[in-house]
Amino acid sequence: MAKMERCLEIHDSPESAERATRRAYQQMTPDERVALTVDLMRRYYSASDTPRRLSRVLEVLERP
Repeated sequence: MAKMERCLEIHDSPESAERATRRAYQQMTPDERVALTVDLMRRYYSASDTPRRLSRVLEVLERP
């Protein structure tokens, strides 16, 4: 898999930045988009304080 190039762009407005981001995603190949998703997942799940799954605890707040 190819390494993705990182760059910095300066925009005049948030709308301009959003358009540029959407255009960049549209120009990516499907493989590049999947690679980006996998990279984000690895970063999120590699954090030591991130739980691997939801806690299996149920708390009853009000009884009918």
